[in-house]
Amino acid sequence: MFTAALLRRLDSGLLVCALGLAAAPASSAPITMAFTGTVTNIHYPGVPGTAAGDPFSAEVTYEPLTSDGDKSDPNHGDYRNAVSRAVFHFGPHELAILSPPANQGGITVRNNFAGLIDEYSIELNGSLDGTPDALLDGAPLDGFRVTVDLDDNTGMAFSNDSLPVPIPDLTKFRSASWFISTNGTTGPDFALEGPVTLVAVVPESSTASLLALGLVLRMITNERWRIRGRSTDR
Repeated sequence: MFTAALLRRLDSGLLVCALGLAAAPASSAPITMAFTGTVTNIHYPGVPGTAAGDPFSAEVTYEPLTSDGDKSDPNHGDYRNAVSRAVFHFGPHELAILSPPANQGGITVRNNFAGLIDEYSIELNGSLDGTPDALLDGAPLDGFRVTVDLDDNTGMAFSNDSLPVPIPDLTKFRSASWFISTNGTTGPDFALEGPVTLVAVVPESSTASLLALGLVLRMITNERWRIRGRSTDR
């Protein structure tokens, strides 16, 4: 049972916490994007248990303050080391990139490429030296290639080559697709692809905390009204 004094103390503490979370700088925090889609084409033998029509999903975490590695070209943004984490699911399988290899992929933003095309592309490549760069259902895997491509052939998706923060607007692109292939010394060889149907932001911990605080404050407000109504009835 909440008392009036306890409610006042909770209000003060929660307000301080909420203000602290809201004031914390968020622009430099890593951002996690969620992609969803379907498997439509399976090449090579494929992987057991995966079929056309199976769901596809991915979570890709990137650093929004990554510098453009190609500043000489105002229409080509090369954010090579932006991705810090990537996990992909297709059918019953999970492909987890252990540590995105430096200089072997990242995020590319093209504005008016070839005078017309805007493109947002995530590309991650594993080495072929036998060193595992990923885990496929927990088993070591090397020699992979993963891409997520958003393309707009009208040149209207971007106005520059900066990283779109927090995520690219899927509605501005005419096509969106993903592709995964493996051809290494460890693990099975396969290739899968399909469309991307949704891009969303995964809430960071501070955002989730603010949502939780909001629920608690709502509960306290309801309890205050209940106590006030009870005292009025006396």
